Amino acid sequence: MLAEYQERKTRLLEAFGLIKTSNFLPCGSAATGGWNEASVTDVETNLKENKFYVSICGQMKAGKSTFMNYLLFENDREVLPTDPVPWTAKLTMVQNGSQEKSRILFYTEKEWEQLKLKGGSESKEEKSYFNEFIQPAIDRAASKGIYTEQLIAKERKTLELPKIDQLKEYVTAEGLYTPFVQSTEVTVPCHKLQNVILVDTPGINDPDESRSRITTEWIGKSSAVVYLFLANQALSQADIDFIDVHLASVPAEFMVFALSKADLVKSGSISTVEAYIEANIPLNPRLAAREILKGKRVHPISTIAGVIHNLEAKGEPLSEKLAFHKTRIPPEVIEQKGWLDELFAAIDAQIMRNSGEAVLKKAETTLNAICTRKELDICSSLEQIAAKRKSIGLDKGELEARRKGLVDALRKFSSQKDDLNTQIGNEIKRIQKYAISRETAVVSQAEQELEDWVNAQSNPGEAIRMADLKISRIVQKAILSLSDEAVSEGDIERVQELCRKLQQDLNSTLKKATASTDRPFIPVADVRQLLDETTSSVGAISYEDCRRKLLFWTKKGETLSAIKNKGAHLINEQLREVRGKLLDGFSTQLFEHSKIIIAMAEEHVESVRNELEKVATSAQSKDDMLREVQIQETGILQEQKRVQAVIEKIRDMIGVK
Repeated sequence: MLAEYQERKTRLLEAFGLIKTSNFLPCGSAATGGWNEASVTDVETNLKENKFYVSICGQMKAGKSTFMNYLLFENDREVLPTDPVPWTAKLTMVQNGSQEKSRILFYTEKEWEQLKLKGGSESKEEKSYFNEFIQPAIDRAASKGIYTEQLIAKERKTLELPKIDQLKEYVTAEGLYTPFVQSTEVTVPCHKLQNVILVDTPGINDPDESRSRITTEWIGKSSAVVYLFLANQALSQADIDFIDVHLASVPAEFMVFALSKADLVKSGSISTVEAYIEANIPLNPRLAAREILKGKRVHPISTIAGVIHNLEAKGEPLSEKLAFHKTRIPPEVIEQKGWLDELFAAIDAQIMRNSGEAVLKKAETTLNAICTRKELDICSSLEQIAAKRKSIGLDKGELEARRKGLVDALRKFSSQKDDLNTQIGNEIKRIQKYAISRETAVVSQAEQELEDWVNAQSNPGEAIRMADLKISRIVQKAILSLSDEAVSEGDIERVQELCRKLQQDLNSTLKKATASTDRPFIPVADVRQLLDETTSSVGAISYEDCRRKLLFWTKKGETLSAIKNKGAHLINEQLREVRGKLLDGFSTQLFEHSKIIIAMAEEHVESVRNELEKVATSAQSKDDMLREVQIQETGILQEQKRVQAVIEKIRDMIGVK
């Protein structure tokens, strides 16, 4: 999985290594937003250790464990026991590691009590769950000397297993420890999981409420959620319930759907099953509103066909069971590895779109910023040498005049900083007025959309049940609209011109004070990029906050009128929050940038002043000092040539020109 991601990640990590081995660090200072070994290592480590969660969901016997076993070993070895008994289902996380091992997590006392009280007095069926399924297993364990008090405690007990083959004793109906286990963590050497942690969720209608809650939490953390429909029972009520409840907070763009055990469907009928799902999901009002299949397909898969293909490709014998399956599965399905590669490609694409691309882009941006800063540092060093050369041979009066000019430049920088902060503050106030007007318009449009939807509902009960989905879509659309429109193009260009003028003023002051050769090294902000970075982070955070609030207050007892009022309130609240965070973040970025580049100019002047003092107090002759300057300049030029070659290599590695 994620072969392209891993390839790009490998190149980026090589580039970080090249930064360190090529003596690029430190570059710049803390005051000027520079980089050192520690700050670069932090970014490198985050990239190296970043993992994406992929949740595998589906009803009992949908083939989740078989699918994961194939993903890990591409054969018929059982890492995760495929036990069909509902009460034995455990939440299992699987990750890559140097050696096989597993970790067992037992119930806490609180979770155990909740399990015993499952269902309360609402249902005889639910009330008998513990006595009917768990208690017999507890009694059997006790007959073998394994007791509840040994494993269930206030603080969660865990157990490390050196071999994953021992899992059967903890997660199957025959396992003596099974009734006491809440979840498991499995580690196996598997290159496909270098960047992924798989989460095998319990089947639909999990009777364990604590585990059901944890399942929902893990699904919410996932970069991709794979839902397996059982091909010969596709889109049962259990499927609809699970998608509606456990996947309620999962955006449609994070979901991947598959038809497992497609080999059980008659040849030529797979497309009919796919069409059935695509036709019937819209018949469920709540699922239709979420548009969970928009722009995507349901992927048929046959794990058994994939296993047979891989074993035969390696020349390994088939078991009696697999040999039988080979006789009934069409040869073309085996030849295509049960269509599994198509599903893996869809999962990869989903992860890259939702999370992976952003992770890689952040690392690429960091590497390019380090390269740019190293180039600027060398330009600054050459400017200092040029200033020093011009200082050699000046008499005391001329040196004093030059020294005074440098001090005046520092005072001017301080004044420029204050003036710029005032100008930025005034621009933000100006932008604020425009942003408020756009917020008012966007809110009004969103409120009207909500009112139109409420007025169009003929079934109040169903409308109330769907309110959180509808309102969240309206809010998401409004957030995107306001984020795009809060700052006008005119505002952006005006602030950009402000930054350009600052750069020109600083370079002009530096040229006059240091007698430079006009080799520019003061950067200018890309205002559009600063705004885009702020917008993306603010929008995502605000939308997730909105979803949490919606899930909290939408309940059966609400009236349509209350839904409309609360929805309107939430729209106003979220849009006001987005506008505030957006402008605060944007202004902070601008203030920080101006602070950094003025600090760069100040540091440069201080360096030139130090060199000037050395010239003024040196006992060397003019010729000796010039020879020393020439040696220094030659060294810097050689360093520039070496650094430029490394930078070109790094930018080529990360695809930046």
